[in-house]
Amino acid sequence: MQNPDLNDLAAKIMELEQARFEDIARIERLEEEKQLQITNRCLSFAEVAKEAGVSVQKIRQDYHSGKLPARFPIAKRKFHVSDVANYLKGRVVRLPKGKSLC
Repeated sequence: MQNPDLNDLAAKIMELEQARFEDIARIERLEEEKQLQITNRCLSFAEVAKEAGVSVQKIRQDYHSGKLPARFPIAKRKFHVSDVANYLKGRVVRLPKGKSLC
């Protein structure tokens, strides 16, 4: 016959393990959501310049030359992080007509 204290302890351990697994799953979901927020983020001219280590004027020149596509609205042009990453890698990025993520 088992000790009732051991049964209570075993049940408590199982309960804690289940809570631990639920916490791990919750953390993984939060990390995925955070990554989605990062990848869907759009940057301003100043933010791109800071990331690239160049002046805002240089980013504007590259925007006007077509090296870096901007997403709309027209009044507040923004740059999608994936486009900025490609720009920083030295690739010319072309945005398909009518495509807007921001």
